[in-house]
Amino acid sequence: MAPEKAARKIVITGGPCCGKTTTIEALRAKGFSAVPEASRMLIEREQARGGDLVPWKRLGDFNAAVTALQLELEQQAREGTWFLDRGIVDNLAYCRWGKVQPPLPLLEALAQASYHKVFLLQPLPLFENDHVRKETPEQRAELHNHLLQAYLERGYEVIQVPPFSVEERVQFILGRL
Repeated sequence: MAPEKAARKIVITGGPCCGKTTTIEALRAKGFSAVPEASRMLIEREQARGGDLVPWKRLGDFNAAVTALQLELEQQAREGTWFLDRGIVDNLAYCRWGKVQPPLPLLEALAQASYHKVFLLQPLPLFENDHVRKETPEQRAELHNHLLQAYLERGYEVIQVPPFSVEERVQFILGRL
């Protein structure tokens, strides 16, 4: 039996409404594997059941739950190249932005997190909220800066992706792998 090749986990991150999910869907359409955004999954799950474990009500508890789900989702990435809609380090940035103490599970997960590359998508000119996105354009800019800082502090080279079209962003990312 041949040894299993380690997965190459590539994080696509950025503030709300910067095109992460759209970019990842375009990469998926090209045949790449992807891990969905844990926070969006949790928010939608909570809203469907009428719960209050959402970031605008209980950011600390929500962050602990997102960390657990993110770790579970990242276990899918066993071999080959995987694009992640956010990484564990995003949770640290959100805690700092929301001025909440990072939960212990997040601190433990940060010690184990390992990503091959990190791409930070620059904000798009158009900003639209939805049932999951509640931030203002000013908060989006603050989150963008917290994300950049958190990944740099964790020792990652952060490749900033300009606000190109989706296809241009995909080519930009693929050209830097």
